Amino acid sequence: MKNSLFYILLMQHKKLPVKRTEIIKHCMNSQTKSFPEVIAQLEKVFDDVFGIRLLGLEKASEKASIWSSYIVVSKFKNNVNDSVSMRNQDDDAKRAILYLILSVVYMTSQSIDEGM
Repeated sequence: MKNSLFYILLMQHKKLPVKRTEIIKHCMNSQTKSFPEVIAQLEKVFDDVFGIRLLGLEKASEKASIWSSYIVVSKFKNNVNDSVSMRNQDDDAKRAILYLILSVVYMTSQSIDEGM
């Protein structure tokens, strides 16, 4: 599950949907049976830890409840006009470092000292 979380966080910067097959291939060693459980855990972690939602884009089939691709969307309300005009490289760099630190803290399941 942690591999899937890290992979989706990295792929979010490309602004392209992450396909179910990519998650299974790159993160889950082709273990398709546990995919629904992993996605449920990912949704909870993204919501609780990162403040983002994992949204399904395309259904795998009409009857299936599993999506074939996913994107990550912020839960916080955002005025797009203000964020685009006020966006700068320093904020982007700080946000990238924040996501990396949060990922390391979550993946190691420990706290990190400020001195690091």
